[in-house]
Amino acid sequence: MISVDLYFESLLARLDDAERVPFREVYLDHGIRPVRNECHDNVDAFIKSHLQFRAVRGWAVTAGCILDAHSVVCDEHGFLWDITFDSLPEPGLLFIRHRGTDEEFIGLRMQRAQHIYCGH
Repeated sequence: MISVDLYFESLLARLDDAERVPFREVYLDHGIRPVRNECHDNVDAFIKSHLQFRAVRGWAVTAGCILDAHSVVCDEHGFLWDITFDSLPEPGLLFIRHRGTDEEFIGLRMQRAQHIYCGH
């Protein structure tokens, strides 16, 4: 596995490649709406009952260049959708995809916490 410091250096080098991911209103099982700040669980629950979607792990770029571990869904056409944050000031959030496995992503979150300050 790549070192955590090298991973985040490469992530910061890709800030200009961040994608704008729009919000899409969805419901989880039993008509439950996704819970704010529970994006990973929301996405996992959604894709269990919507097999045409898949989870995409990565990092939301927020105020002052803070990287927040985040999960979104990818539809059958390859478009990314955020199902968690419905009230952002911008039309969608900036998102940098994780390049690697879910297990690596979880390991990175455990080692560096949920939020990473970029220092820009």
